[in-house]
Amino acid sequence: MAQNPRPNITLVPDTWYESLLRSEGISTLQNTCNQPVFFLLLGKMEHLRIPEGTIVRSEHYILSTIYLDEKTQTQVNFPSPKVKVFVGLFTDPKNNQGELTIFLLRELEQSHTFNVLDRHIKNNNPIEGLKTTYESFNDLLLFIQENHNMNEELWEIDPTVRYDI
Repeated sequence: MAQNPRPNITLVPDTWYESLLRSEGISTLQNTCNQPVFFLLLGKMEHLRIPEGTIVRSEHYILSTIYLDEKTQTQVNFPSPKVKVFVGLFTDPKNNQGELTIFLLRELEQSHTFNVLDRHIKNNNPIEGLKTTYESFNDLLLFIQENHNMNEELWEIDPTVRYDI
């Protein structure tokens, strides 16, 4: 039985971004919907402090996926002035390994709030340039790697890390 391809993901060293995180740059993600959703944030590698002489071909990094139950919120800190935010939900909310739908793609600037509303989920207009349904989260990451990162590896940052700066 052939295995499905997996995205190539590398953790970003803390030293590349921790000095870029500012307490005044914290943003809020808010799920006002009646069902759980997830957020996948995509930032530009050019905003990180990559040591001179280090070769990184990737254009973007991702932040660890954020899952929010209905009517909840969280704070997130990211090193780029703004990030792309993919918002989706799983067909079966109890199975985050199964089929999923991306229903919203927007930009978020540092220190701003991003609200997801029920009307966003009910919007039947496909997002331009983005396949909306994926067989698994793995398939979504492969899509991002291929279409937003020139088929280069994805670098990942944990957005829940808080620094007292």
